[in-house]
Order: sequence, then C-alpha cells, then structure tokens
Amino acid sequence: MRVKLLYTLLVIPLISNGQLEIDVWQEFVNEPNTKNYLKCELQINLDMKGASWNEELFPYITRLWEKGIMRGILRLVEGGDVYATDLSFQLYPFMRGHWGEEFDISIGRGMKRDPELFLMLTDRHFKQQPEDARYKTQILGHLLGNFGPEFVDEFEAKMNAAGARIVVLKTVTNPKYERLQNKCIDILEERKESLQEIIKEMER
Repeated sequence: MRVKLLYTLLVIPLISNGQLEIDVWQEFVNEPNTKNYLKCELQINLDMKGASWNEELFPYITRLWEKGIMRGILRLVEGGDVYATDLSFQLYPFMRGHWGEEFDISIGRGMKRDPELFLMLTDRHFKQQPEDARYKTQILGHLLGNFGPEFVDEFEAKMNAAGARIVVLKTVTNPKYERLQNKCIDILEERKESLQEIIKEMER
C-alpha cells in the first residue's frame, strides 16, 4: 500500500494537468500493468470526476468508444484482468444508455471467472453510491442479469445462464462478502423465477 501511495504521489505531477487524455487509456489496453492502471485511476479521480458532462465528458467518452479503447478494456474484463475490472467499476457511473449495457454484459461475464473479485469491487465501489437500497438492487440487477444480445428472447437460455451464475457465486467462501453474496444470489433466483413464469405463459 505504501509503495502504491508513493508511486501515485510521484505520477500525479506528470499526468494530472486538468485535461482528459486518450493516450493513457490506450497505453493501459496495450499493457494492463500497475503503472498504466494508476495513470487511468488518476485520470478518473482527478479529471473525469470534475468535468462537465455535456461539454467535456460526453465527447471524451464517445472518442474512447470510437477508438475501440472502451471495448479493449471490456475484453480485458471478460478475460479476468483485475486492473481492467477495477477500472470498469470506477468508469461505470459515467456509462449511460447502451454504454452502460455493454459494461453490464462484460462485468457479468467477468464475474464468472472471478466471483470474489466481483463481490469485492461491488462492495468497495457501492459504498460511494447513494445510500438507497432500491438503487443498489437495480444496479446489481443490471450487472448480474444482462447476459448479452445473443440472449434476446432466449428465455430458457437466460434462465440457465442465471443458474450458472448462482453456482459460481456460491463458490465464494469469504465471510466478508456473505451478505452481498446472498443478495446477488437472491436477485438471480428472482430472475430465474420470472423467466420460468414467462416460459410457462408461452407454453400455454
């Protein structure tokens, strides 16, 4: 932790110039290491969080998508990269509309590779969100229940996918995340039940 803090203090003067940079993200996608992760984290905390949406953030994030950088990050998330997954949670509040859906899909897929990492980051970053249980449940529902465009109208496949995620979540044994773990499992169980009802209605 001391090493990380020292490094952060050293690189702040180098990259925190009040500008929204594209290159730091491309460098991370090319080499997802500690140094590039910290640069991106500083970009989020020192520059993105203070920027206006319409004039600065929207065109900036649009460029990151157009250049394929965001999808590069999400590919790393789906592959289980710890740094990319952490950044995806930090970027999540900035992702609106279909951008948010793509993050939902990739974070959910990454969760199957490392469910404890998913719980750890959800626990950490949700603490910065409004203390509204309904809000948090809704976000969890998006992260856990958006399986991807290939599942559209495939209700049985969605039900099976929800079941598979439940199995993966149950493998986590860390008691620190037990409450959140049970919440995630409950959300997916409810999703399964609603899908079962849809299937029954279609069979009548």
